[in-house]
Amino acid sequence: MTKAYLDMVYLFSCAVLGKEPEKSKCPDVDVSAVREEATLQGVWPFVLTSLQKLRDKGELAGWEQQMDNYKMEILFAVMNYTQRHTLMLEKIRLLEQHKIPVCILKGDSLAVLYSQPECRISGDVDILIPAYMEGKASGILKSEGFELYTRPKGLPHVEADHQQAGHLEMHVMLYDDVSEEQWFPEHDSITEPFGKFRSEYGEFSQLGPTDGALFVFFHFVKHFLYSGGGIKQLADVLVYFQAHKDEINYQRVQEKLAQARCSRLFAAMVGVGVKYLGFCASDFQIIETDETLVDRLMEDFAERGGFMRETDANGVIFVSYIKERLKERGIEGDSYLLRKQNEKTRSMLFPTRKTMEENYPYVKKHPFLLPVAWVHRAIKFAFGKLCGRKKDNGIYRNVEAEKEIQQKRTILAKDLEML
Repeated sequence: MTKAYLDMVYLFSCAVLGKEPEKSKCPDVDVSAVREEATLQGVWPFVLTSLQKLRDKGELAGWEQQMDNYKMEILFAVMNYTQRHTLMLEKIRLLEQHKIPVCILKGDSLAVLYSQPECRISGDVDILIPAYMEGKASGILKSEGFELYTRPKGLPHVEADHQQAGHLEMHVMLYDDVSEEQWFPEHDSITEPFGKFRSEYGEFSQLGPTDGALFVFFHFVKHFLYSGGGIKQLADVLVYFQAHKDEINYQRVQEKLAQARCSRLFAAMVGVGVKYLGFCASDFQIIETDETLVDRLMEDFAERGGFMRETDANGVIFVSYIKERLKERGIEGDSYLLRKQNEKTRSMLFPTRKTMEENYPYVKKHPFLLPVAWVHRAIKFAFGKLCGRKKDNGIYRNVEAEKEIQQKRTILAKDLEML
């Protein structure tokens, strides 16, 4: 781990926990290098607030002009985000006005737990609605200018884009069917009434404390195994558990973690939080922490974590993890995953008649044109792929090092007893 990375983590922790940063804890800080690390981890707004406090105390000599530029950069980013986010929440309110219950997932429900909620900028908004109201909600969103994408069978959410409001993921279930069958085989991912939280945007519904704790944790697990976890995602988990420590049913949490073979991972995550971020160990009910695993997990965050370094696109480690959970249940992994993939592919190529009627009104008037609509949709999709812009994170990647890092992460997952 580089000094810039460790300085970034310290400054981030100060912002998360509302502590005054001390220059002695990050002497001779390289602001530009810290900014690069913070950007990769998606926590630059938090880190900048801590750097600003050091500057206000006259402890960042030589960086004044650069700090002014960074401050203006963040101000514009926050202004743009606030404008876009406000519009998105107005669209979500319309669903509630049409008697569709909406539960906020992650996003605002996590942001309010931070000492500086405005610093937790999200790239999208996730909501949960009743599955039987998916069609009604989709129709409302379309009428409001959203472009919706067909939800493949087994996936938990509909993706929707709005030119001004941004990206929305409308869940009809919390997890994809493969993950749900491993983590919640009894289909008990939601066992509590929804709660309420209040932000500067108003009052909204959120998951119950234990359901929410498991959701934010397993969201981390999915990223960690598939492409790499990060400091921001770790902080979300720790801040949530800390804020709801007196409400969470830890017996249920521990049972689910043990069932998913994630107990050692959670202990290591708490260990990172205590050692590197300054969280209090007594806020988390864990049995033991392996110091070596704590440091290795922290190194993994540095090498693989965040948003721009998520490079294991093929999900090899996650697939191995799923196969082992299936094997424990007496299910052959390859055939199971192939069947799931085939179901997903068929649902993408040939959506149901109801779905096609919603997207291609001529099918409702002339049902015999359904095959034509399937071809119409395929051409539209292919054209969109050809003309669309792909996100290029190549400047943040070291392709030659990825194989070695993946092997290192596989060993870490084994030592965490996940594989």
